[in-house]
Amino acid sequence: MEPNTVKVRCTLLVGAFIILAGCVQVDVVDRSDAKSSALIPERALDHNLSATGIVFEPPLDEVSRSVIRQGVDLFVEVENSGLHDESDVVVQVTLEVEGQSAPLAQRQALIHEIAPNETQRAYFRLTELVDLYSHYVLHVMTVPCVGETFHGDNQRTFDLYLRPMP
Repeated sequence: MEPNTVKVRCTLLVGAFIILAGCVQVDVVDRSDAKSSALIPERALDHNLSATGIVFEPPLDEVSRSVIRQGVDLFVEVENSGLHDESDVVVQVTLEVEGQSAPLAQRQALIHEIAPNETQRAYFRLTELVDLYSHYVLHVMTVPCVGETFHGDNQRTFDLYLRPMP
């Protein structure tokens, strides 16, 4: 093999390693319907669960590609704004790539007990969030509990935009 050929192959390998080991900027945009929160009843409800937000660990503002490929932890925050304790609360997440018919991941978790005016987190591990796509859609939902009559705050939708960083 000629010396120039070896040099070209080494340069390509180093370049590929830098691309794989680089960082990714992830922007999370809540596209949930703002009108649904305006419809929340003014008086306290007997039963009311809300999906109030999400938290990623590690934070996704700028992470390495290898971290994303190993998986990230997602916590869905659930609030009980009702007047009664709730048990066995089911929280569901669906991760999609817009335009594809089948979701990349669908999972559910259980919150065993949540008291009135308490917020708890449901835990999920996402290994399907890879930097192959630049736009993901994440749906989170708290399944309505028995007796819950208002469902406008049970679900949220987030756009996740991934951009390679130099």
